[in-house]
Amino acid sequence: MALGEETANNFYRRCFSKGLEIYDFPGVKKGEVLKHLNYYVKRENLKMEVSLGLASPRGIVRKSPNADVEILGEFGYVYDNDSKSDNMNWDTKMENKFIFELGEKLHFPSVSPTAQNITGLPRFDIFLNEYIGLVREWDLFDYYKLNNRANKFVEIYLENYVKSDEDWIANNMLRLRTQNESEFRFSSSPFLFQGMCFLDEVLMNVIYSETAS
Repeated sequence: MALGEETANNFYRRCFSKGLEIYDFPGVKKGEVLKHLNYYVKRENLKMEVSLGLASPRGIVRKSPNADVEILGEFGYVYDNDSKSDNMNWDTKMENKFIFELGEKLHFPSVSPTAQNITGLPRFDIFLNEYIGLVREWDLFDYYKLNNRANKFVEIYLENYVKSDEDWIANNMLRLRTQNESEFRFSSSPFLFQGMCFLDEVLMNVIYSETAS
């Protein structure tokens, strides 16, 4: 919002469309999918909006069985399954064992960073490039400083970041105490962790080091 509402809306629209492109939804390329974007509520309109929602007629709501499913989210992960290795699709349904074995049996994508894809994570870099484009357009900070950290992002930071998560640690301690593998119940999308880790370990460090200098 610091850049203005129109700039923020355009950025979120582009990211939303990029996320849909993989599905090949009709209308994505024409920009017709997202009709309206609003990520805050004006306090003075809150009661009116709630009343309208409660009073409006509704059709029958059918919830997809996959609505609550978490997915891998990224291209290129490989899982060692017994005697063979499985190349996993980006929309593979997450299982608890995947996030537990991240960096071990669940191998990260083969990272080959380039000037255009600085982490080497194919889907993640699509959205990162949108952000870098915004930084470059508004000259927010020296985005070239991201490269050194981003090139080693997966190799150095990601596995440790996931396994330092409080829920991951708590579930692992329970698994160890009970000697029961099924007690590790924590699961989350690696794609989500990629974004969180990049923000905490790469982006914030670059921004604050530049501010300090």
